[in-house]
Amino acid sequence: MTNNRDLGKIRNKKVFKLIKEVNTSFIDALDKPFLSEYGSLHDRVKAIVEADSSVLAKILLKRPDLKNEDLSRCLLKTENYLQSIIKENISRNIPHASTKEGYREELVHFLEKMLRERGQIKRQGFFTEEGLKRHFNDFLTREYLRYEEYLYDNSVMDFVICPLENFVGTPSIIDFGGHLTIRRITQDEFHSLAEVKTRYEGELKSYPEFILYVPSNRDWMKDVTTLITALRLLKKGTVGLNKAYFGYAFPFRPWRILEPPAETKFFKKKSDSLYVCSNSESKEIIRLFSTLERMRNARYLSLAMRRYNLAYQRETIEDRFLDYFISLESLYSKRGEIGEVTHRISTRASLVLAESFEDRQNKRKRIKDLYNIRSRIVHGQLVRLRQENIWETEDSVRTSLKWFITHEKEYTNHDRIIEEFDLGHE
Repeated sequence: MTNNRDLGKIRNKKVFKLIKEVNTSFIDALDKPFLSEYGSLHDRVKAIVEADSSVLAKILLKRPDLKNEDLSRCLLKTENYLQSIIKENISRNIPHASTKEGYREELVHFLEKMLRERGQIKRQGFFTEEGLKRHFNDFLTREYLRYEEYLYDNSVMDFVICPLENFVGTPSIIDFGGHLTIRRITQDEFHSLAEVKTRYEGELKSYPEFILYVPSNRDWMKDVTTLITALRLLKKGTVGLNKAYFGYAFPFRPWRILEPPAETKFFKKKSDSLYVCSNSESKEIIRLFSTLERMRNARYLSLAMRRYNLAYQRETIEDRFLDYFISLESLYSKRGEIGEVTHRISTRASLVLAESFEDRQNKRKRIKDLYNIRSRIVHGQLVRLRQENIWETEDSVRTSLKWFITHEKEYTNHDRIIEEFDLGHE
């Protein structure tokens, strides 16, 4: 419960007094239930705050019990608040409001939250009238403090949050140099996430422990794709995204649900292995992320990584297997090459995947065997593909991708890398 110490934290007593008066006037005017035909709570509050005369006339026509003077008081208190807030010495940097229209929109969201909370508490019937009043005053004070913190903070910005699916571990935070961070979700973020899920998709069924946090001034889709790729290249384990959410710096505006990049998704099965991340792996994840950022313009690498990522969302192991081999072909083939694919891919890949001559011979034979399975699948033949084949091929792709992104800068182009392979095998 809010106490006197919370009241003592209020920085701008004048703004607090005015917004409290606005809130009281709206409670008096809208405290009785409205039918859905009058619009959402947000729409009703917005109509009054914006003084939409046509909407107000309809409300009064359908609600003869609603007093005209109550609505007039809402308009008067709202105007007093807006005239005052626009003169205050507060942050006006984007995404903060800087115009009367902007402060009006913020007020709508604030009042909607207050009225929604009051309505929920009244429906539960846990409080006496006096208890309801105390609870609501405490709630208003706490929420105003959140708003006031936002009003004076020059550093706030909108953001994107992506709950990391299947990810467990010990890192408190992995910072990618202002691009984005991996960290534990905060309590406020979880409440906002639960609210938007309930509003649009139904109840939140699981608690996301870790999130990707991306400032909104970044190209978030490229950043999160690069990061998910880095995690998958680091080691085996199923990790990815299901949904992404756009969050507003303004604390009372509901988040928006976003569709994450296709390459970050995965097909979730009961047998999916958790991706367990330790503190000791943080530096390697950051290194892989930075390296991948520099490789974005390498076309052959983009195709190879795209297919590697898309394999994670395939429902059948056959489709996953084919994606892995498309990735290998992209890495180990030169432009315009045709014919003898099996020989070329197996020979070149063995130079990366094995160390000794004997190991290379064995690896070359294994890749040929696996490629033959791939060809039979493509031509519609019945093939008994085992999970061990998938894991072996996945490891080969992962190792190959890490080799290429580590060594790519030593060569002028992709064809030069392939030429070096061929010379090394002679």
